[in-house]
Amino acid sequence: MSNIIPAPKSKSRKKKIVKDGCEGEDIISKLPDNILHYILSFLPTQYVLRTSVLSKRWMCLWTSISIINFDENDYFNDNTWLRYMPENVEASFLNSVDRVLNRHDPTCIQKFRLVAMLCVIISTSRIHSWVSTALSHKVQELDLSLPAESVYMFPNSLFSAESLSTLKLKTYSKLEVPSLIHFPNLKTLHLAVEFPDDRSAQQIFSGCPVLQEFAFNKLQLEAY
Repeated sequence: MSNIIPAPKSKSRKKKIVKDGCEGEDIISKLPDNILHYILSFLPTQYVLRTSVLSKRWMCLWTSISIINFDENDYFNDNTWLRYMPENVEASFLNSVDRVLNRHDPTCIQKFRLVAMLCVIISTSRIHSWVSTALSHKVQELDLSLPAESVYMFPNSLFSAESLSTLKLKTYSKLEVPSLIHFPNLKTLHLAVEFPDDRSAQQIFSGCPVLQEFAFNKLQLEAY
């Protein structure tokens, strides 16, 4: 009977298996930027921000995302935030929006969605800054759900934005509009606002020459 003892596996071979296999190899980080951006587009933006700590490859990837989606419901229900900063969740939420918009690279933003109806305080100047920044990046879809204020005055550039194809505004507040309104490429318009007078509503309609879809709810936001 042979007493042949099997030779031990080569360490170099073992390392090769680990290297060539899935274990221990970051395959996702090797994907092209456009593929990674597509993957990130399915995530709430607060989770996208966290990817910056993964590696140098991910450190600045979030600064060129084309879909920015901040929803207070996702954010406030996130146990991670509630555990570490229970008294500053609202401030952290608003600061995160600031950070993403202010540090976004020159590329275009396809969609900016913000749901912040439960926030106690969002200054008009802050909202003005967010909208202006999004417009400067040629945003195509703007979807804003904002807390109640007496009057909302958005930058005049919003009402003549050539890049906008979709505009959705939802708030328990009056919407002041400028005398000149022209949305040359706006196809979808959803409004849940209160106009100060009938003239304002007529100005909106007359300024949308290619509008295809329109929805309006006056203060009945649950049906929006």
